[in-house]
Amino acid sequence: ILGAQLAGSFGIESSKDGPCNFEWLGFLIVLCHMAIPVACLPLTWCLVPAARMDDDEAFELVSPAPSFCSPAPSPTASPRMTPEDDPLFDDVDAEYCLMQDDGGDNVKRQISG
Repeated sequence: ILGAQLAGSFGIESSKDGPCNFEWLGFLIVLCHMAIPVACLPLTWCLVPAARMDDDEAFELVSPAPSFCSPAPSPTASPRMTPEDDPLFDDVDAEYCLMQDDGGDNVKRQISG
């Protein structure tokens, strides 16, 4: 994709029926196949930090890299309660207590007996 964009910006055109323009093709071949790969060597010393992967002190000096892991779970707003711990649930001997969250601040309770 980058090569096609460079060819378009330098005016290199080829077509089956029309005129072709390869005036800058030699320059682009030298640039893309020789100059840019050779430029990677000195850029390595500029862009790669001089630290080992197990050097914890070097990594404490900079902010952490972005992570693509899942975020940590949010802390719960209230402690987890079972139906036996809930002060609004009086009938502990019931078979089950169905609790449904309606998406708002209300929780619907249905007690079977």
